[in-house]
Amino acid sequence: MVSSWGRMPARALAVALASSVLVQGPATTPAAHFPSVSGDNLSKATLHLPADFAGANGNLILIAFEREQQKDVDTWAVRAAVLEKSQPGFRFYELPILPRRDIFYRWWLNTAMRSGVSEDAARARTIPLYVGKEDFRKSLQIPSERTITALLLNKQGDVVWRTEGPWSDDKQKQLLSSLEHH
Repeated sequence: MVSSWGRMPARALAVALASSVLVQGPATTPAAHFPSVSGDNLSKATLHLPADFAGANGNLILIAFEREQQKDVDTWAVRAAVLEKSQPGFRFYELPILPRRDIFYRWWLNTAMRSGVSEDAARARTIPLYVGKEDFRKSLQIPSERTITALLLNKQGDVVWRTEGPWSDDKQKQLLSSLEHH
């Protein structure tokens, strides 16, 4: 598809570029919505998402596609745990996104993950999802699996803020600003 951006008036071009930002800013337009999926957290409770996300004022979703990305998720988890205590109605979740597998493989992998997570709160917030990865990414407008994606969802499951990669002071400021406005 050939772009006609070269023929756009300057104001329309600025609006188009601003609405196409995928990283570290407001959600794209139209707003992405978390898909309806079910999964068992590492505490063995079945959750139906996005309905069972518990944050009334915001849910930070840390999405990882590869095991090596857990170190980047951990940079967020430490700070998000502090935010949970200071921000009423805010919750965060870790979602390893895995390809669809049979029940035995899922049991084996969930057991392996559970054995590596001893804290009850961490087990409750970690929800491995065995889904069609490409469809999942498309529904949330995630361009690739190369890095983690952090999404702030409202209670309805709409994406109101997003970024990629490990935590930074600037990203936390943006997250807090989005929490204040939603």
